[in-house]
Amino acid sequence: MKKIAVFLLCLSMLSASALTAYADVEPNTAPGEATIGTVVPDSHKITIKVKGNAVVKVNGKEGTEFEVERLSKPVIEIKAKDGEKITKVILNGEDITDKIVDGKYILPAVYEDGEYELTVETEKLPDDSSKPDSSNSGSSNDGANDDSVTTPQTGFSASTTGVTVTLTGTIALVAAAVIAAKKKKDE
Repeated sequence: MKKIAVFLLCLSMLSASALTAYADVEPNTAPGEATIGTVVPDSHKITIKVKGNAVVKVNGKEGTEFEVERLSKPVIEIKAKDGEKITKVILNGEDITDKIVDGKYILPAVYEDGEYELTVETEKLPDDSSKPDSSNSGSSNDGANDDSVTTPQTGFSASTTGVTVTLTGTIALVAAAVIAAKKKKDE
């Protein structure tokens, strides 16, 4: 077995030959020197395939193919069609619904051509004629304590309670910092 392995090894060494690689050399260069270069594009093409019932724009332009500057961060604007609101947005398999602000999502810096698959899930907004009359101030609780707001421009809904809590917490932290600084100054 050893003799066969040695024979095959010798045979493979005999069949291997050295290949010489030549590089283009600019005129008037010293022997052994070469110039290596590359071309970096100024822009890239991105393609967005949209699934769902929404209007999508990139940097303010509608379409499916867009030319964007290299290393720019394109803004995708997602808007629900009339009578609907956006409930979920998935970009290339990742749920980005929470990352959308005012109906816009900023892509990471683009350094090569790319394709994006955007899936937008929507639901119909409730019909205004079926809502109870808000001037009737009875004791019914049909949305009276509902603090969610749906913006008609984007179709996204947001809760105002979270904003109030965050603002109150921020004020409390600032007040505590001012009091602590004043105490330290008095000492």
